[in-house]
Amino acid sequence: MNTSQTIATWIGTAATSIGLGSLIAQSSAIGDRLDPFYRVRSREHLGSWADGQQRPKWFQLTKPPPVGPTITALLTHGFCGSNTIRLTRKPTTKVGKASWTALLAVLHPDAGPTQFLRLDDLPHQKAAGSHIEIAELGEIIHDERPSSVEWAGLPSQPLRKYGDTACLTVDRRTFTTLLAIQNSKPNYRYSGSAGHRAAYSNYIGVWYIDWPIGGSAVVRFSAHDSHTDKDPYPLYFVQRVDKCIYMLAGIVEIGDSKTAFPGRKGDGEWVLEFQTRGFNGSHGSRHLYNMLGGKSYEVDRLFRRKVEQSGSLDRTVKLLVPTVGSANVTASLYVRANEVKLLQNALDCLPWTSLSWSLHRGMKDILLAFGKATMQTYRAALATKLKEGIEEHPRVFEQRGWDPTFIRENMPHMAYNTVMAGAGNSGDLVRIVADAALLFWDKGDNELDHTSFWTQLRYGRECEENGTVRDATDLDADAVIALTKYVVMEWSQELDYQMYYELPMELLLA
Repeated sequence: MNTSQTIATWIGTAATSIGLGSLIAQSSAIGDRLDPFYRVRSREHLGSWADGQQRPKWFQLTKPPPVGPTITALLTHGFCGSNTIRLTRKPTTKVGKASWTALLAVLHPDAGPTQFLRLDDLPHQKAAGSHIEIAELGEIIHDERPSSVEWAGLPSQPLRKYGDTACLTVDRRTFTTLLAIQNSKPNYRYSGSAGHRAAYSNYIGVWYIDWPIGGSAVVRFSAHDSHTDKDPYPLYFVQRVDKCIYMLAGIVEIGDSKTAFPGRKGDGEWVLEFQTRGFNGSHGSRHLYNMLGGKSYEVDRLFRRKVEQSGSLDRTVKLLVPTVGSANVTASLYVRANEVKLLQNALDCLPWTSLSWSLHRGMKDILLAFGKATMQTYRAALATKLKEGIEEHPRVFEQRGWDPTFIRENMPHMAYNTVMAGAGNSGDLVRIVADAALLFWDKGDNELDHTSFWTQLRYGRECEENGTVRDATDLDADAVIALTKYVVMEWSQELDYQMYYELPMELLLA
């Protein structure tokens, strides 16, 4: 009996162990059935957003879906309610596997006005020298690392399960605005029988779009894996949401009015024609502008009209611009006196930025062609002035957050070469040139958007007879800023403003 009881006990124990082991082995599957978010509630997946999630009541058999932030971006209220935001090249906090946690770790709320150190801020007795102690300059800016809870006050939304991740829901307006804010350009776009796939790289990372036939459109953001060593650039830079949208839509604010530029056309001869409140009849970026919160009926436009007889256009400025079929084939664009003045004002009213734009290519074509000859006259003088400014005042840039060794060994040459190149696609180099130009600005930051350099130049027949009104070897602060904005445009990326046609109204941000 003792032997039989012992055997029975061991058999019972083994059966129990096998049963428990089976339950343990099935626990993951059971958890998935009872809670679809079983695998994605952890801090490893949601990052800091795993904290503060709602806990189920004792009587609830299933857990409610986890929640995440509601992300919106529009012309009318900026990114999540802030028109001015700060961006960092890499995430500033530990992020989860969900890509939206990385996105919110590179976009940061506005920290208020930034006081840039400039030449006028230096002690008069040492303003011309470069040996100024940091202690003498004072605390001009505070480059504090953003915290992980800076977006904690955003309205929440239930997350949606897709594959092995928990997704936020965003609309295509927000996604398009995010592309513009981050200075995005297309890597590839494919649309076919399998669906739509695309990738857009930018200064902060890469966006991937996957929209299979019959499935949901999913977008993922991946931060760059470069710059593993200490970044010699300042921690963050500032972007204005409304200005990014204007430049993508090809709109320049001139005083109290807004003027939209036409897109690329075919070859042949065209004349540029100003139309008061004509943007509402435009086929180009009008719908994008309306979709992102603008009012197209309030906007003037420049219209490209096909020329039937060019003999009547002898007294106009002639520009050569790329055609829609090939950038290597040019079309002739004639600009009359009134439109010449408008283009001069447009160049002076380009918004200031520390990063290149995702730019409307029609506007880029026309303004670059219009200002090209003038820029060539002043290019070497601007490049030299920025180079010498960095060399003579390295402490100013240290105070702004630049690496001291980088300032002295690399930065002056990089600024010079960027201006002289005349074109490129590096956001890093644009940041160097823009920060160097600010060294010479002697007015408020709000006035950077409005210079007078271009409007004081003469064009057309007057230009042939009298030349320009400025000495190319003596650039004042206004000229430095105006020409720097032109350089930024030379280095900006073209982004198809009609790419939103390939997206649904709602996307899952994985």
